[in-house]
Amino acid sequence: MREALCQLLAQPPKGRSQQRESGALEPARLIQGWDAIYTAVAGRPFEYQPGSERSPYLRTQRIALFVDGLGNVSDANDEEHNLLRVWDKSAEGWQLIQPLSVARITADTFVPQQLVALQTTSPSLDAKRWVLARIRWRSQTENAFHIGIQRFTYDRVIPLAARPLSPIGTDPLPWSPAFLLIRSRDALDPWETLIVPVQDEPFPKQWELHLNKEERLILVEERLEVGYDYCWFSFRSL
Repeated sequence: MREALCQLLAQPPKGRSQQRESGALEPARLIQGWDAIYTAVAGRPFEYQPGSERSPYLRTQRIALFVDGLGNVSDANDEEHNLLRVWDKSAEGWQLIQPLSVARITADTFVPQQLVALQTTSPSLDAKRWVLARIRWRSQTENAFHIGIQRFTYDRVIPLAARPLSPIGTDPLPWSPAFLLIRSRDALDPWETLIVPVQDEPFPKQWELHLNKEERLILVEERLEVGYDYCWFSFRSL
């Protein structure tokens, strides 16, 4: 059921040429890359723990920023050329558009199932808040690029450090940025889930979390989604 839903969401919508809401062409900012997303959501760069190396995945990852409010807009006159626009939206996500005449992105810039963070000027969202989401689909028409974004469902997100628990007698593994997603306790879905960078198989079952000088050991219960550069799973404390 979950796989079928993901396959359906990965396809661009058909037969829909009208926007759902008037004035939906509001500007939107979209960023990708674990370090960039963490910096935007946390408001500070990821700090690697003393004695720990940078995660091997993050060492080789290409980091891209798109109008992220972190200094890649050279001047105000260039802002319109960097912003994407919200063409369509719902409670689950957004369809973003950028005209080819001003596009700084290409068909290969964004990858389906890639982790991103989105910020819009919608009154329903805090203007300073970034929303964690993933790319569901992308397409190109004669005039523009279209990107489908689906948000992760959560009431609160906590940026922290995470790493797989090392076997006894071995050196600790590197810390990586991660996001703890919290739902209200009466939600039908798991009320605590974690998003971490993609991992090699076999996927680690035990993890160590670090936040504000406190550590927590957890056990993976279910992998909810494996994306291009992330894994999202439910867990319980050890």
